[in-house]
Parts: sequence; C-alpha cells; structure tokens
Amino acid sequence: MNTIRYNGFYNLPQKQEYLNTIENERSRRTYGYSLKAAGMMESFLNKDVSEFTFDELKKMCYGFSASSLGSIETKVSHIREYIYWAIRNGRTTSNNLYIDMPDFRGNKLFQFVDRHAMQNKYITREELYELCDNKVIHNERDKVFLILPYEGILGEDYKDMRLLEKSQIKVEENKILVNGKRKEIIIDPRSMEYINLAMHQVTYYISNGNPHKSAKLKEREILKTKYVLEYADANRIEETDAIIRKETITTLFHQMKRVWEIRQYLSPTLLFDSGFIDYCNKIKEGKGNNLTMSDYESACIRYGLSTDLSTVERYKKKYESYKQASE
Repeated sequence: MNTIRYNGFYNLPQKQEYLNTIENERSRRTYGYSLKAAGMMESFLNKDVSEFTFDELKKMCYGFSASSLGSIETKVSHIREYIYWAIRNGRTTSNNLYIDMPDFRGNKLFQFVDRHAMQNKYITREELYELCDNKVIHNERDKVFLILPYEGILGEDYKDMRLLEKSQIKVEENKILVNGKRKEIIIDPRSMEYINLAMHQVTYYISNGNPHKSAKLKEREILKTKYVLEYADANRIEETDAIIRKETITTLFHQMKRVWEIRQYLSPTLLFDSGFIDYCNKIKEGKGNNLTMSDYESACIRYGLSTDLSTVERYKKKYESYKQASE
C-alpha cells in the first residue's frame, strides 16, 4: 500500500515512476520525503533536480536547513539515487553527476548544516533541569517523561520507558535496573530526585497547572501502578496496572511543544541523543583529549545501544557534529 502524499512534488509523474521502483513501503516513503524537500527549489528554477548545476545543488542543500549531518546525508543520498535512475532511464537532458562531487559527500556536507538549529536541537543537562523547574513543567509526573530518555531509558516504541517498574529504581543509590533487570546504570542524583517525586505524586494538575478560569476541573487523581510512568487520570483507566501507551507519550510531547510552548525541538529520541552527547562530554572531560572508538562503544553500552560498527559510527557522528556546531 502506497501511503505517500504526492502534493508538493515537482515533475510528479516522473517522481511517482521512480518511487514505484522501490519495493519497501517505508523506504519508498522516506525517499519521497527527500524528493519532496527538493520540490521548492525545483519549482523556483522550473526544472527537475536531475538537471541541476553544481551551484543549484548547493543552493538546494542550504535550503534544507538541516539540523544534523545525518539529516543532510540522508536527503542527498536519496536525491543521488534518483539522479542515477533518471540518467540510466533517459529521464533527464543532463548527464552531469555533480551530485557525486566531494562537496556532496561525507563531512563536506557539514557546510549545509544549520548550526543554530543543531545547537537548539539537543539540550544540555542543565537545560534539562531548567525545563523541569515548576515554572516550566508543573507536574512531577510529566517531568519524568523527559528524565528517563535523557538517562538512556527509551527502547523501541518507548518500551523501556513504558515498562520501567518502580521496583527497578534504587533511589538511595541513584541506580536503575535496566535490560530486563540484568544491568544497573548510575544516574545523576538530580534525575533520581525527579523520578522519586514523580513516583509519589498523587494529584495531577491539568493544563500544566494553569487551567482556564472557567475550567470546571483543575486537577485529577493519578492512576497509581507499579510502573514509573502513570496515567494522569485514574477515572478513565479500568486496569490498575495499565501500561502507558506510546500514543500517550506522543500526545504529551505535542502538548509540551505546541500548547505549553516549552521548546521547539523536543522528543524522547532527541532527549536520548542529548543524554548520549552529555555522557560523551563527561568521558572527554575526564580524559582531557579526543574520544576513541572504544570510548564511543562504552557510551553505546551505557545507553543500551548495539556495539556493532554501524551503530557506533552513527552515534560518533552525532557527537562530533554537535561539537563542531558548538565551536
């Protein structure tokens, strides 16, 4: 089933023809996003991206306002594959492979990264705790949704967050049992304080503690369960040990960004990556020199990531890109 929304594409029939050659739906959709991103420059120049000159490709890449090296690499890689296809199948009047030039590969792509966006994308530990101030986020229950991923507890579909039990929290030792309770991680004492407060919160204050004056309901009873993450309304949930849904987490982060206007870039994944960067910073501070692959592997282990080369390289690139943008 093709779920791509085709509005916003330039030269739509040709783009559809190409995308239909990609069998995997998820890959087809991802490639579609990249080609759609090129659409604004294509419309401005009134020609297909496969016919762009070297300078036009550069202007397009700057226009993406990428917030990370990985983001620009993905877009350029997808557009490169499309240009290859267009040349092979006679769908372009140009046979120039400017997209293969060094400016569009590897670390050279960093020139197209919006450094300001990258710096705002990730948050420092001090910024995390500033967000957890009562003047910003009122409920202790909500704050722990930020703390857990920052400390490396996330999982696919936020599973590690959602299934984390209170029995896995060792408050006095600042430790949490993870990975099926087989591994202990040490967290910042300030993070533990927020987790402990969240586990003991009973009353939830709606609208981030600022309900409209006409609102009939200003607080709710939290559904107390064996899990660290709990529902904010006990009256709506029948199961006393209900596991919080992924959609509940997504909705909360939407509220934080759009309704409470807390921060433009805020998601469990970005908080996880921010925590990883913070951890690498601490390793670097302790060593006093640049990190080695062994250091990155240690950071991946601490954050429950695979230590295969591709994963370590990917997170190494995240860290190095952030440090370069911060200089």
